Amino acid sequence: MNRGGFGPESWEWMASRENADLLVVEAARSGSLVEAKRAHAAGASPAGLARALCACARKGHVRLVRWLLADAGVDEACAPDGVPPLVLAAGAGHVAVVGALADHARAQGGAARLRRLLSGADASTGACALHRAVGCESVEVVARLLALGAEPDAPDRAECTPLHHALRRGAVACARTLLRAGAAMSARAHDGRSVLQLAELSGHAHLARALQRELRTPTLDEKGRAHSAPADAAELASAAATAASGVPGCARAASAGDGLSLIHI
Repeated sequence: MNRGGFGPESWEWMASRENADLLVVEAARSGSLVEAKRAHAAGASPAGLARALCACARKGHVRLVRWLLADAGVDEACAPDGVPPLVLAAGAGHVAVVGALADHARAQGGAARLRRLLSGADASTGACALHRAVGCESVEVVARLLALGAEPDAPDRAECTPLHHALRRGAVACARTLLRAGAAMSARAHDGRSVLQLAELSGHAHLARALQRELRTPTLDEKGRAHSAPADAAELASAAATAASGVPGCARAASAGDGLSLIHI
């Protein structure tokens, strides 16, 4: 099927065979609000519309997301194929879609409905939106989810928290954001391994320890208020270099605000 658009023949064929559900999902993937509306009018089912919401959340089509929520009446926490749209959007780094889903949940049911949205997870892995945001190393999405009230120590099926995943990947900025939000370095996975132990097995223990020291070293800002100082850039660089030397297929990349992180090549 041509995803760039549907011609009159295609629409007639689809409608005659009651395939409005397929049509609305195709429209969502292509980002066409006009075609999505036509599919809705052609009789797309609630399940088809829910799949369309998941498709455009993954693609980042925020305008379509808003229309499906507000006008087509799709539940923002739906999971027709086991993965909620918030988890899909977070895993693709689409902060605008995350915001649109959260705004709708809050408008429809206040704090309770927002909590329901944030607690949604992949049915097969137990990964929530925060796990997925760490997986794509989107600090912006991680910060947005935490600001909305996401649980920083939410466990997946293996009882790994987002911080487990961040330090296993060497994602310094995500780990720092989680730690500042209160994520526990003492959290343990189902096999009993702590965050630090898992980081060590992945070659990133030096990064974990550097971040621990950062959060334990308060400094005063210009108004005399205490806050944590960023870890010394040289210390983070040395930690990342040590980690990279023991991880095959990794290169080191500097970032002004995040020390050094690892890039798999």
